[in-house]
Amino acid sequence: MTTFSQLLEDLKAQHDIEIQDLREKIFELKRSNVELQAEALGGSSSTSSVPFPDGGSDTAQEQSSLDSAAGRRSVAEQVSQALRAGEARWDRQCASLPKLKGFLQSDTYELLVGFLILANVLLMAVDIQYQGFQVGFGIRYPRREYPASQVWPGADVAIVGLDYLFLALFTIDL
Repeated sequence: MTTFSQLLEDLKAQHDIEIQDLREKIFELKRSNVELQAEALGGSSSTSSVPFPDGGSDTAQEQSSLDSAAGRRSVAEQVSQALRAGEARWDRQCASLPKLKGFLQSDTYELLVGFLILANVLLMAVDIQYQGFQVGFGIRYPRREYPASQVWPGADVAIVGLDYLFLALFTIDL
């Protein structure tokens, strides 16, 4: 029989392995991110550098090689500027719709979306209950003499319709 301390040690060992796997994935994602940024800005991904915990890098060149003699900004600065430009563009587009922008950034809107989520959860519960009626009828469960379509007539159409409504509302929310 294993003791609690043995189980705890096994759990810690598994946790350490998972942490190491996540670190490796993070480094891969950082490398891919730098390469994509360099490609998007017309640079070469071979000049990028991703620092590693041991102090090394994935290439022999340093991050400063991204800056040319003409004073080009680093990839990070260019991406940051592009993001700021996108935010400024959004602000300009929303300037004509200040009430909409205010509503979308309000607590009221967040509460509305929260209530939509709760309503969707209730619809899922109703759908499961409807399916349970049908399964109960199918396996001849006691007191389930009728199919779900007779117990709740029209519920199947209403559930599918409401599912599509929630799909549309949540898609618009994105």
